[in-house]
Amino acid sequence: MPSDSNFNYFGTHDFHVNKDISACLSNNAFSFLNCNMRSIQANIDNLIKMPSELYFPLSIIGLTETKLKIDKEEILNINIPGYNFLSQPSLSNAGGVGIFVKNGISYS
Repeated sequence: MPSDSNFNYFGTHDFHVNKDISACLSNNAFSFLNCNMRSIQANIDNLIKMPSELYFPLSIIGLTETKLKIDKEEILNINIPGYNFLSQPSLSNAGGVGIFVKNGISYS
């Protein structure tokens, strides 16, 4: 783990060239990435591509601002191969959270 906490925004290229990030990555490492989606329906294609572009199997992908709403029909194409999706829709047109958990990780 890098010695200093870093809460900056990183693009895919930044993720690959950052030595602190590279130094702590391995296939056995537990990794968590959070994305502010600003609507999962509008950005699902980018989200699906992201794990393969990072070349690293993320353990957990957290999502904020999914804009999934309780009283609306469920979106069916929310799927990243190799992950289980759980969500807590919002009562309003904003908010909502979700999480992708890599297959093989036990959770409750």
